[in-house]
Amino acid sequence: MGMTFDESAWPILLISYPPNYAYDDVEKHLMVILSHLERRQLFALVFDLRGTRVFTASERQLLWRFLKTHRLLLERYCFSTVVVTENRLHRAVLSAFAWMVNLPFVMKTYPTLEASRDWLRGILSN
Repeated sequence: MGMTFDESAWPILLISYPPNYAYDDVEKHLMVILSHLERRQLFALVFDLRGTRVFTASERQLLWRFLKTHRLLLERYCFSTVVVTENRLHRAVLSAFAWMVNLPFVMKTYPTLEASRDWLRGILSN
């Protein structure tokens, strides 16, 4: 099974990674995010990375370039990003990455999809 994109709970876009994703999958998810940014509507991203490996250096570089290029759109239209992972290494790498690139949105990590949805529901209700 490949990467899936679910916007059935819009304004939440859920991107679920397959266990053995490739660099091309990361590129694909960025193009989907860009298409949503171009809608000019507020939304939140949820990345389900459970059971996956940590992003490689080249994938982190790709993410950094995307963040740098589309920073203004992300600041304006992406009100939060949530990463769902039970992997502590994932969380550590993502926290370090977020600190180094100064993300233009709030990023949280949760071990379960339910916990991430609860947190986002709280934000959306305000």
